[in-house]
Amino acid sequence: MAIWPYNKPPQTPGDIMDAAEQFRILRDWEKAQDKIMFRDKEVLANPVPSLNDMIGFRMRWHGPTPFRHLNAVRDNETVFVFIIHDGKSVTLEDAYDMFPSDALITKLRLLL
Repeated sequence: MAIWPYNKPPQTPGDIMDAAEQFRILRDWEKAQDKIMFRDKEVLANPVPSLNDMIGFRMRWHGPTPFRHLNAVRDNETVFVFIIHDGKSVTLEDAYDMFPSDALITKLRLLL
């Protein structure tokens, strides 16, 4: 199949067929991309990452956290991060507008 040049109108019936075929290929590719991007129903239901996800992104975790338990909770303008690691509990605080700040991420890295 020849690639139809979009900068000039189709000249022959073959050009018209090529343009229609290219349109079908593009449409099928876009449908496939939609299926790939939105196959996870949780992504559609909750497109905004949670506070725990935000910590995971900054820490570059590709799976479960290395801590026994980690949970971040927002209270007004402060985020509290509750951690259980090596049988000990730790509570860290961070400002919501800076969350997760470099200082919080550094504290988490020091715990590991």
